[in-house]
Amino acid sequence: MKILKLEILVFTTNLSRIIVKEDLQMKVNKAIYVIVALFLGGLGIHKFYADKFGQGLFHLLFFWTGIPTIISIIHAIFVIFTKKADKDGYIIFPKN
Repeated sequence: MKILKLEILVFTTNLSRIIVKEDLQMKVNKAIYVIVALFLGGLGIHKFYADKFGQGLFHLLFFWTGIPTIISIIHAIFVIFTKKADKDGYIIFPKN
């Protein structure tokens, strides 16, 4: 419901577009994100850093299986090669 309301605001003014953009995206430092994903990814710390609390909780609950560690290493490699950082070293993730 909130997303639908914000999408309606996109078509009204430029100011609301900025609000929608800030509200639906999370900017994180690429280097920090990758390092945290590689070393603490099994606990989901990189997901909490990117403001993805649901995914972070999933990693935290199942860290004992080792599966979140494998997933976070794959995700870190994916981010290294596919996400381009801006001039300040930040990448953007959509908020969930």
